[in-house]
Amino acid sequence: KAFNYARALKKGRVIIVTDKISKNELEEAKLESAATLQEAIEMSLSKHPANIITVLPQAANIIPVLKK
Repeated sequence: KAFNYARALKKGRVIIVTDKISKNELEEAKLESAATLQEAIEMSLSKHPANIITVLPQAANIIPVLKK
């Protein structure tokens, strides 16, 4: 999981939507936080309007594989 976490941070922004971890804790882990999914989407689109957004429910429990 640690390798995949580092790889995700290298490839793009990681915005976490949770009320279980404080914003300060997420920032220490080099993650961004949002209060809602809508806020996370708006944060992403504000910097890169044409980007692809991937939503991963329960992301800590999965290892996604992207096919080209």
